[in-house]
Amino acid sequence: MSTTAIVEASRLDPASPLLDELRELLGERLSTSAAVRDLHGRDESFHQAVSPDAVAFARTTAEVSAIVTACARHKVPVIAYGADRFPLFYARGRRDIPSPRRLDHVTNIVQLCRTQWTTLGLLRGVVVANPVPAELAIEPEEVERIVGGIEAEPDHPATLGRDRTPDLLKAVAQQTGGRGLDANLGLLAENARLAARIAVELAAG
Repeated sequence: MSTTAIVEASRLDPASPLLDELRELLGERLSTSAAVRDLHGRDESFHQAVSPDAVAFARTTAEVSAIVTACARHKVPVIAYGADRFPLFYARGRRDIPSPRRLDHVTNIVQLCRTQWTTLGLLRGVVVANPVPAELAIEPEEVERIVGGIEAEPDHPATLGRDRTPDLLKAVAQQTGGRGLDANLGLLAENARLAARIAVELAAG
């Protein structure tokens, strides 16, 4: 999401330098609570949920850029699948946030994962960012304006728990006339397809 991007990390020590840096950047908006991690580790499949170690709620594209840069600095690979710009949930990206690494084929993503985990023995997460379908994408400035307005409302609760994501998704859907929901569902389907293809190739050895 352009203004409340959710960046998930896995296989990181809770006291890792990356998480320390993200805590300094985001404060309470870096969540390591079990409830929030569990929410972002579940899907609709029958597979056992695997929770990330942290969920970062970025408010601006500048924060997204800083998070991506921090991941690269601490050797947590960040891949954009078939995209030169880093995907921003509702948006397909901005020119000022280039993808650290673009990979166009699932086989290449699997090779990188195996190199990271098996060859190098680095038990750290690999972030694979998948862009929203082009026909459903919303301009990042529009979402940033909507979410910024919501959080600036005097009576808006500063939700930092597990309700934050669904609350913001609902608000964006309402204020975009349903386009936000369409984009969310479209990205959900694309993520499921990509994740399934990666999982099948990893399992095949």
